Amino acid sequence: MISSIRNYFTVKNYQSEVSTSTIEPWERVLFNSVIAMSITLFMYTAFANFPEQNFNFHHSIGDYHSFCL
Repeated sequence: MISSIRNYFTVKNYQSEVSTSTIEPWERVLFNSVIAMSITLFMYTAFANFPEQNFNFHHSIGDYHSFCL
């Protein structure tokens, strides 16, 4: 299990190195920074809004249930 996860990330790292091999090192840093920032902002937004969405979902289930009866 651990070796397959390690192999997956090794392949993805190799693919990243091959696809960005033609750009300058500072461009690679900028590209990786934009990707990391995008993932970070997505995770923050997902975790910050999940409790509110979860709360609204549980309250709306009662509306759908009473509508179907």
